[in-house]
Amino acid sequence: MKMGKTLVLALVGVCALAVPASAIRNLHSFCQIQASCPDGLYPAGGLAMDANGNLFGVTESGGIPNDFGVAYELVRNPDRAKWRFRLLYNFCTQLDCADGIGASGPLAIDTSGSLYGVTGGGGTTNGGVAYRLSPNPGHKKWTYTVLWTFCSRQPKCRDGSGPSGGFTYAGASSGALYDGHSALYGFTASGGNFSRGVAYSLTLQTGGSWRQQTLYNFCKDAGTCAGGVEPYGQPVLDATGNVYGSTRNGGAQNDGVSFKLAPVSGSKFWSETVLHDFCSAANCSDGAGPSSLAIDTAGNLFGTTQLGGDTCGGSGCGTLFEIASDGTYSVLYNFCSNSGCTDGADPTGVVLSASGEIFGTTDDGGNNNNGTVYRFNGALHTLYTFCKTDCEAGREPFSPPLLDGAGNLFGTTPVGGAYNSGAVYKLKQ
Repeated sequence: MKMGKTLVLALVGVCALAVPASAIRNLHSFCQIQASCPDGLYPAGGLAMDANGNLFGVTESGGIPNDFGVAYELVRNPDRAKWRFRLLYNFCTQLDCADGIGASGPLAIDTSGSLYGVTGGGGTTNGGVAYRLSPNPGHKKWTYTVLWTFCSRQPKCRDGSGPSGGFTYAGASSGALYDGHSALYGFTASGGNFSRGVAYSLTLQTGGSWRQQTLYNFCKDAGTCAGGVEPYGQPVLDATGNVYGSTRNGGAQNDGVSFKLAPVSGSKFWSETVLHDFCSAANCSDGAGPSSLAIDTAGNLFGTTQLGGDTCGGSGCGTLFEIASDGTYSVLYNFCSNSGCTDGADPTGVVLSASGEIFGTTDDGGNNNNGTVYRFNGALHTLYTFCKTDCEAGREPFSPPLLDGAGNLFGTTPVGGAYNSGAVYKLKQ
């Protein structure tokens, strides 16, 4: 790795604090019927919650007849003691998988209860699709509609290929439901003019069709890709309509960047500003390989890096960081600061509470080396260590949790659960 100018990092909460054990519940274990896994297996990405407190998600595999994943709902019973699994859709049920394969979450939910998501593959061009699942009045039957098929603009898949991470929209950061017609924003990992991914919007048109607009082509500076390549995860939107995100690769050190995209007056394309170039500090103490970002009401950005930081020798075990609204970058926590990495390693993104606390998961570390759920409020508090006994609640979470209004955390794990095919969990603080 190249070593750039050393950053002065504001380190806060350099040790994890022990907290009383939180109560965790398994809400669903996937692949309950081992022969075919009709309920799916390997849940992908986080969860979404509607106004009634029901949960929605997708899986990478399982489902019938083609084992290409499902969309599902967990319905909360009125007494809130039990949750009922409901299958909403099997992917790749249309000819040649025109409806997509390889779905990823989280889903977006509109005010009428419709779900919006993406698949990384499938579609008539095998570049993935954006889709909507709409319920009937009784929410017993769902209609699947492809809104856009990626890689439909040739040459070079100018509209992008391989979308992932779901959508954002105006109001998403405050927890508002999508209005069903304003712009949805997302990223693709490939395609575009330079084949290194795009940022795009989808907007409902008069008559019911959807218009895709490519906002930015990554690796515009094709010689160095200093602006990053292959944008990762879910974008966020600020109050003035700017889009923020991260790339795992590209940048001066090829360890990723966090960026801002802003509209340009008189142009259909947006401009990029690199907010931080990772691994630009000595020994990658500022982190490497950033996650999706979260934004607060003041415009401060928060995220994690899977690698880098001051721990775990030269490779690092990841960081929690902040990019303040004035552009100042600081590391808030270095994971694996505790002996045996009991505070977790390889963090997977964050979510913010209304009071400004940060919640997240780690894919590794913890007392059992199967990941953790944590809270950060100036110091790191480990709320749960996965796989204490039989791993029924899952293990190795790979997406940040969902936080409800009562302070409960909901999430998925791609493995573990009763059948080692993934689980949905609820963690009560």
